[in-house]
Amino acid sequence: MDTKEHSAEEHQLWDFIINLKREDGSINGYKWSPVLEEADRLGLNRSIAVQMMLEVAPFSDESTQETETKQEPAKKLAATAAKPLPAFKAWDDLEEQDLPELKIILDGVFNQGAKMTLGGDSKAGKTWLLMYLAFSIATGQDWLGIKTHKGSVLYVNCELHEQFFKKRGQSIKRAMDVEGLVPNLVTWTTRGHFLTAEAFKEAILERIGDQKFDVIIIDPLYKLLNGADANSAGEMQKILSELEQIAERAGAGLVYGDHFAKGNSAGKKAVDRISGSGVTARDPDAILTLDLDCTDDRVHGLQEGRHFHGYYYDFCFLPL
Repeated sequence: MDTKEHSAEEHQLWDFIINLKREDGSINGYKWSPVLEEADRLGLNRSIAVQMMLEVAPFSDESTQETETKQEPAKKLAATAAKPLPAFKAWDDLEEQDLPELKIILDGVFNQGAKMTLGGDSKAGKTWLLMYLAFSIATGQDWLGIKTHKGSVLYVNCELHEQFFKKRGQSIKRAMDVEGLVPNLVTWTTRGHFLTAEAFKEAILERIGDQKFDVIIIDPLYKLLNGADANSAGEMQKILSELEQIAERAGAGLVYGDHFAKGNSAGKKAVDRISGSGVTARDPDAILTLDLDCTDDRVHGLQEGRHFHGYYYDFCFLPL
């Protein structure tokens, strides 16, 4: 850590992490909880603690040769991180250029290399829909009546315990009449791990390596904020840029779940309903929003059990 531009509290936290590292002997051996608690005690943002722990990660008590071997994937990743800007291209040259076709993932909605967000209220069923999407693409079945093109999927489960994630997947398989193995679907559960978007990008690309995925699903986006201000356009742009690099360098389409803002968002346009900075809605290539299905029974005033019905463009009762 650079010692010039850090507060006394940050130096205390750094020393705490180093001492904990020396006692434990391995960066993977100590738990994150004591460090986060120490950051809270010192009045520091937890994202600072996370970044410091990631800086400590290359330290090792093993031989230099073993350390360099372990760090080799990270070095390769860093070497490819800076992508040079393309040169100007005349329109006539572009028109003559034979560009490869982009693989379509969802007909009329989403293609390989693009970014798509699924927004909805908290606990409205976004994870169920995203898991259903993963199984649909992996098996080549339609999703919500939309034709999919069979491909390989990496599902990053940031929120659910793996036991519940497994049960949900088994329920979806049964509902879809999927029997046997699903080789096109790979999962990665990161619940309990606190990663910045940059650290997440490096970790996922290192694990992907030479594997090929048509789609990567990240559920949900807020798990990558880690102290970042969701209402800050600058901070959210940095996070979304990291996700774009994942899509670009992995050659995959990227899908992530996001939440609606608190309160009644029924009267807002679709692009304005997702919480946080407007960058979140402007950045993806496709936005799908999840609404509860109301009845056609209109209500007046602020009665309980009401919800906005897009077809009738009015507030209607929700079914019991």
